[in-house]
Amino acid sequence: MKRQTLSIVAALAVWTLICTTTLAEVRMPVIFGDHMVLQRNIAIPVWGWADPGESVTVTLDGKSAKAMANDAGKWRVDLKAMDAGGPFELTVKGKASSVTFEDVLIGEVWLCTGQSNMDFRLDKAHNAEEALADTVKYPKVRLFKVERHVADKPEDDCEGKWRTNSPENAKDISAVGYFFGIKLNDELNVPIGLIHTAYGGTPAQAWTSTEALEAEPELRSILREKAEKQAAYDEAMEQWRMDAAEAKAAGNEPPKEPALPFSAYNRHKPTGLFDGMINPLIPYGIRGAIWYQGESNVWRSYQYRKLLPVMIEDWRSRWGQGDFPFGIVQLANYFDPRFPPAEWSWPELREAQLMTIQTVPNTGLVVTTDVGNPTDIHPTDKLTVGNRLAQWALGTAYGKDVVPMGPMYREAEFDGEKVIIHFDHAGSGLATSDGGPVRGLVITDESKSFRWATAEIDGDKLIVVSDRYKKPVSVRYGWADNPDWTNLINKEGLPASPFRTDDWPGITAPDGE
Repeated sequence: MKRQTLSIVAALAVWTLICTTTLAEVRMPVIFGDHMVLQRNIAIPVWGWADPGESVTVTLDGKSAKAMANDAGKWRVDLKAMDAGGPFELTVKGKASSVTFEDVLIGEVWLCTGQSNMDFRLDKAHNAEEALADTVKYPKVRLFKVERHVADKPEDDCEGKWRTNSPENAKDISAVGYFFGIKLNDELNVPIGLIHTAYGGTPAQAWTSTEALEAEPELRSILREKAEKQAAYDEAMEQWRMDAAEAKAAGNEPPKEPALPFSAYNRHKPTGLFDGMINPLIPYGIRGAIWYQGESNVWRSYQYRKLLPVMIEDWRSRWGQGDFPFGIVQLANYFDPRFPPAEWSWPELREAQLMTIQTVPNTGLVVTTDVGNPTDIHPTDKLTVGNRLAQWALGTAYGKDVVPMGPMYREAEFDGEKVIIHFDHAGSGLATSDGGPVRGLVITDESKSFRWATAEIDGDKLIVVSDRYKKPVSVRYGWADNPDWTNLINKEGLPASPFRTDDWPGITAPDGE
């Protein structure tokens, strides 16, 4: 009997050991880590994976919440909102394992996203040496860089980790994002988390989901083009395999392998960066996003009028945090200065960006046509751009008493020989950056032959006149790739966006418009 009892005990011990060792460990996406910043004053989403049906407890600052993993092994809790503070520990405990994250702060979290001018490293900015030396002044600014990755379908996780602020840790972080973040830290005195998820040379359709593109009739052609390119590549690859095998059998050099569609690393592939670099972050708590992109869409500027708003609404819907603030950097001046009359693609993309903030709620536009470089698409003055984005955020997301952006065209009145231009965000009044007459305005009648115009500032309005046209029908301002001769600002020093009062088809308009 004693031997039988011992055998039963031993068997139970082995069974317990087997059960314990086969339980999956609680796993978290890498957006959760030591030194992270969690968004203050909203419910805090925390999620991960465990065994189906396993109970998971999440504890932060002594407050806990529980969830059960679903059939796919995924679980989520929403911790109660907290004020700014820390450092804290965040502990996630399952049945047989737990994970603890240390030095967790509660503050403001922003996505810093787009293409190369957002991806532009801090150590390449014109004031990099000073900025890197000053990182020690901002210990509560924390950094997360999503590694570049193009995916074929939406992924649950990415590569990256939270970093404390230091010269070494900050050097490859977005310069625009960094200057934006330290300005917020100065003004708000709360921890700031910056999530850098950007990739140079990429179009907006790469950052947009398949479902969003499919749902919009004007954008479905993007997916059709993607499918056609992939099909042509697959067919070419099949032919190449046969030709290569035949050449090898004959002892000959095989033919050159067909090039991948889209571009190097497929970074132009529609939906690829949403799937690989945005979806893994959802629904991490954020305050908003700043976006610097457009160079790769200039020849589809009319399409961008629809594409950018669709992308913004898609992100907001998926995050489930309402219409979070979305700040857009308008394209800088580029190429050699050329003077009107003419048509160019860059002002049409800037117009699409302006139209976005006029139609999509809680968006803002930062004008940069005064800080570009005619010979370099990557101007190094990222400090001005970051500071202007921060001023927009302070004046909108945070309710500070500042003018959030420069003058934005609203409407025009045609009154005989005069055209009266009305603006939003004129601040305390219009002015010029050099104190001289307004430069950069052209005017025309039905002939569409634009000529330079003069203007008088009347508070928050422009009175535009011409000694050539008795009945003008259109006024344009800064309508060029590089309008470095423009000088209209508000008295707070922020430049006006380029604009036009007409809606005549431009060079990127689809046939028939």
